[in-house]
Amino acid sequence: MKSALALSLALICNVYAAQAPRVSMTAGRLNVTIRVFGDVMAVLVDARGRRTGYNNGWIEDIPGCRVEAIQDDVVEPRDYAFHFSGRSGDVYRLLVTPRLEDEVSIEIETGRQGKRLCFARADTDLTAGESQWRLHWNATRESCRVSINPVPKIERR
Repeated sequence: MKSALALSLALICNVYAAQAPRVSMTAGRLNVTIRVFGDVMAVLVDARGRRTGYNNGWIEDIPGCRVEAIQDDVVEPRDYAFHFSGRSGDVYRLLVTPRLEDEVSIEIETGRQGKRLCFARADTDLTAGESQWRLHWNATRESCRVSINPVPKIERR
């Protein structure tokens, strides 16, 4: 079977510890923004299974998660931005269902006290059906890493 995903991942990590020496990168919460660009339905799922996003209707179950999307009375939501406060080491899932077979971009940005710590972006072509992405971020005193990984589809017979 041909792979349904063509994934190119660009990972850029910038650590600003030198600019803010009094702030430990491991202390406190991180400001997390996840952006999804494309004509898709997108739902963010936390470790407890709570969901926020749009899938044939709005879902807002993750406490403190604010979602923005471009929409009007005619056009269904697209180009989402999820904003919330998370901890280092958190893992979320992103469920993406394309309305048409098209390209989608997923970005994660983490920061603290107005300073960007990490950024990652994945661009992929989607085919029909839902795809899942594992989103993870981790900040230590020395580094900051974020990852966007596709979750393989399980074929049912």
